[in-house]
Amino acid sequence: MANHKIMGKQDKISVILATGGTAGHVFPAVALARLLQHSMPHIALSVVTDKRGQFDMGDDVTPPPVHYINAAGIVGRNPMQILIAGLKLLTGFVQSLRLMRKLRPDFVIGFGGYSSLPSMFAANLLKYPTMIHEQNARLGRTNRMLAPGMNYIATAFEVTDGIPESSQGIVHWIGNPVRNEITACANSPYPKLTAKSVINIVILGGSQGALALGEKIPAALASLPDDIKKRLRVTHQVRAEQIDKVRKFYKRNKIEARTETFFKDVAGLIVQAHLLICRSGAATLAEITAIGRPAIFIPYPFAADDHQSANAARIADAGGGWIIPQSDLNSESLSRIITDLLSQPFRLQVAAECALKMGNVRAAENMAELIKQYLANR
Repeated sequence: MANHKIMGKQDKISVILATGGTAGHVFPAVALARLLQHSMPHIALSVVTDKRGQFDMGDDVTPPPVHYINAAGIVGRNPMQILIAGLKLLTGFVQSLRLMRKLRPDFVIGFGGYSSLPSMFAANLLKYPTMIHEQNARLGRTNRMLAPGMNYIATAFEVTDGIPESSQGIVHWIGNPVRNEITACANSPYPKLTAKSVINIVILGGSQGALALGEKIPAALASLPDDIKKRLRVTHQVRAEQIDKVRKFYKRNKIEARTETFFKDVAGLIVQAHLLICRSGAATLAEITAIGRPAIFIPYPFAADDHQSANAARIADAGGGWIIPQSDLNSESLSRIITDLLSQPFRLQVAAECALKMGNVRAAENMAELIKQYLANR
């Protein structure tokens, strides 16, 4: 059933954001929600996610209502697990149908993740206008299933693999919306690096991928030449089960290091970084490229469809960083690469500039413009 509301100047425009529960899906949804609340005073936002979703809008705007539905990812080959996941998705679909009929949205936007699947299917069935946003360089499984029925497909990368040929005409390259604190730091000058200055290295592992980074990277830094090592200021995201061991290792090797399981001031850390060593999830890449910093990428090898390798390749091919597959990661080779880069600061400066060219701090505005154009032309 299509939405046949007759809109007056003061009518509320109902927009639903359907998102997975992890940061890579939630962050762009939050960025868009904040912009829409500021730029469309008569908007009525609603969020649909699963129980993992933490939709923190900040203290300066009114948070939209968040509706939680049942959902589960269908992974592995265990028949019972597949059955349970299928039943949860079916329940979530029924919940989404009820919610759509209640809210009667003018537009529904999906940000990927399995918990967006029931809502976007329901919106498509009821013929509400829809858009999906793909944060990665390779279309995710959920978005691959949804793509044929959408009105728009918005992408973070100019080239995105896996989009059906029949859907190419509705693809819009808009970038990946980033958090407010990242946009505030966008295009910050690259910190000067001289033969005597402090060297800031930031290591970000993400929620799943920090284990291997905690095992290999400290040893690589410890084996750097003494004249480099004594200038290091390391900020390292470490898994909880590793943190005591890693802290003791850095202290024993006289490396000044801040080690935590989570950093609230990621924007500030990226601004100060001369070099990042990190995974290549969508949110991390969007933030690094928005600010413009060079990175050594170690893609998480167990990411769905190996999308982190595809993400990293886009940045590396543009000159914004370097890739080390986890299978090739060892302390000796990593130490050589870091030594080489730090001995040629101009290479880091150029890579920072190339990374910046891949960023897009207007991604949320671009997505909002698509919504406004559709509503104006319907």
